[in-house]
Amino acid sequence: MPNGPAHKTAVGAFSPNTAKQVLGMVRYLEQAGFAQKAGVAHPHNPAPETPLYFQNISDEEMPAYACMQIVGTKELEGMNYLLADKPRDTGGSNGPYLWNKHVKVPVDEYGTGTAGPHVVTQYDDSLDAVAGLELGPTQGQWYMSTGSLVNVAGPTLLLPPGEGHVVRGIVQHGPSMQLLAFDTEGYCETTNEPQYFIVTIDRIGNNAGPSQQPHDALEFPDNYTMIYHGFSHDRMTGGNAYNTHTWIYKVCDDSFDLNVYIDTNAMINWIDGLPENVGDPNDSWELNTDAPNICGFNIIDPSGLSLGGLQEYADICLAQNNLYDQVNVQELDTQWDDCNDFLCSERSAALNVVGREIKVRVTERPCGVTKVHKEDAEGYVTVRDTLGSFLYGRTNAEINCRRGVAAYMETPGEYECHWMIIWMDMFDEIQVVSDIIIGVAGIEIERKRVDIWRDCDLDDEYIEGNTCETS
Repeated sequence: MPNGPAHKTAVGAFSPNTAKQVLGMVRYLEQAGFAQKAGVAHPHNPAPETPLYFQNISDEEMPAYACMQIVGTKELEGMNYLLADKPRDTGGSNGPYLWNKHVKVPVDEYGTGTAGPHVVTQYDDSLDAVAGLELGPTQGQWYMSTGSLVNVAGPTLLLPPGEGHVVRGIVQHGPSMQLLAFDTEGYCETTNEPQYFIVTIDRIGNNAGPSQQPHDALEFPDNYTMIYHGFSHDRMTGGNAYNTHTWIYKVCDDSFDLNVYIDTNAMINWIDGLPENVGDPNDSWELNTDAPNICGFNIIDPSGLSLGGLQEYADICLAQNNLYDQVNVQELDTQWDDCNDFLCSERSAALNVVGREIKVRVTERPCGVTKVHKEDAEGYVTVRDTLGSFLYGRTNAEINCRRGVAAYMETPGEYECHWMIIWMDMFDEIQVVSDIIIGVAGIEIERKRVDIWRDCDLDDEYIEGNTCETS
């Protein structure tokens, strides 16, 4: 056979030092999970992890396996990047946490991170990083310390000297239950005091009363109480010359803004809609704007009245001179100056809202957390009554000075989590009569003190009795 071309074989060799470095790197990759150990079979190939691209916006280089906090996002050439900084808090109020991969990231440069659940993370080397240890972010540091975000799965991994200490861990996505305690003291900015307003109308040349009353208007408050109605007419003609009607109303609802209501055209629209005013006849009803300026459609301030109280307003608007006769259709309510917060008939249907939100003061937080999610600089958060069990139908006065507990929850279909009220002390103490014992010498009344969850008062019922002489 003819001799063919000579075959040459290239042979390479490592120096002892290079061989040690390669062997150390392989062992490190095996420990970190980037290389499979010989003879170890994996039951399945894990699904590829979605890369999370970030920019290091801190003031120093981010080490490998650093714990970072995402504080925002940016768009660059059609790509969305997360803005990563050293953890600014330990409770996640400034954003979620991620972990850097095995490559250092200089300031303002870009890297790839992971949200877990399996992570390799830097940790405080003063801790004994045994399996089961719980780690959390460290404010202002790349390493983790005692907390509740990552459960150490061990073992400790080796990094080159001076580059920190790392362990494997499983992300628990924050405490198993993120809770806070709160109180509502100072929530109610206004007290539930009575608000009064008057409506006075008159007509000329007709002694018939109006076919409707002001509270029949579409724009009238839902939770009103009519505490007076009267009319007057000229004595000589029986009302064919002048005919005046006056109503006084009370509203017990601190969410109702009477000043705004008075500035509306509610009463003018009501008068224009009266059937007897169709076609604008000569005897049309009009707001009594010629009378003293307290009449017409106005707010009443009882503090400026004399001992006559609200009746004084009615007398001024109706008895314009001695030639008028005044008739009180509904006498002034004897409880005109009382605003019972719990009167069933005065509760506004607008309070019956499921999912109502209020702003409360945080009084207690989870261990190791200095600021909870969405807590503002003054220590307040917004809580939601998702269940409709605590704030439903309640006035501000009832909500004030209460204590409760809220959990950080996620509602399907919503982008952000929220603080959901899971308990709120809405119990009130009342006294009830448990028994009445009529004896020979007197009457014994037994009473109990009872804590109740919800109540409202019905109208009092009065049964007039007879004296011994008439019975």
